[in-house]
Amino acid sequence: MPDVQLAYSQLADALGEQKVSADLAVLESYSRDASPLPPRRPDIVVRPASIDDVVDVVRVANAFKIPVLPTGGRASIGGASIPARGGIVRDMSSMR
Repeated sequence: MPDVQLAYSQLADALGEQKVSADLAVLESYSRDASPLPPRRPDIVVRPASIDDVVDVVRVANAFKIPVLPTGGRASIGGASIPARGGIVRDMSSMR
């Protein structure tokens, strides 16, 4: 079982607290998309703003063996943006 709390701490240190969340309301909002599939809550949501942020997310996720699911608008009707089993949702909507 990955140490999600330690991963959260490392992500917050690397990206800044404002780009990382484990708030229940935020996690709930990322647990569903436009599909009819049942919601599945991630463990952490990150909002990278640069390539360096993305690299840091992947580095931490790899170190803890935590799956990462990239998402953008979360308008998928096939469930593509719903995490299968917790993990990190990487919201790419701030990237250009």
